Amino acid sequence: MTGAVAQVECRNGAEELYCPRCAHQILGEEGLADAWCPHLLFVVDWIGELNLPASVDTSDGNSIARRLRELWDEDAPTIEDGVARLAAALPESAFVLSIFEPARGGGHDGSIVWFGFDLSTIQ
Repeated sequence: MTGAVAQVECRNGAEELYCPRCAHQILGEEGLADAWCPHLLFVVDWIGELNLPASVDTSDGNSIARRLRELWDEDAPTIEDGVARLAAALPESAFVLSIFEPARGGGHDGSIVWFGFDLSTIQ
């Protein structure tokens, strides 16, 4: 199992992001959407916090959510290393989208947010 990682550079940040499978809005003016589509597996924000959407983060022992939570290492040498570990565990139908906002001065050092998507039709 391995999921690819694709990086997109957005000079002034990404104002909107939609699921590449179903076009559900993931990111908008107010930040992350409250309701996530079933294709979004996880988000790792710029400070390294793993977020699992309600559709994946279930108490019934959802195997993908459990595996992602077990694999996430907050003490990894870098956030990128932690994300690479998650990506390596994803099925071939999945990928990680890395949205990179470069530094632009004035105290902004740049940021990266990672979105894990599974494009399979079966969830």
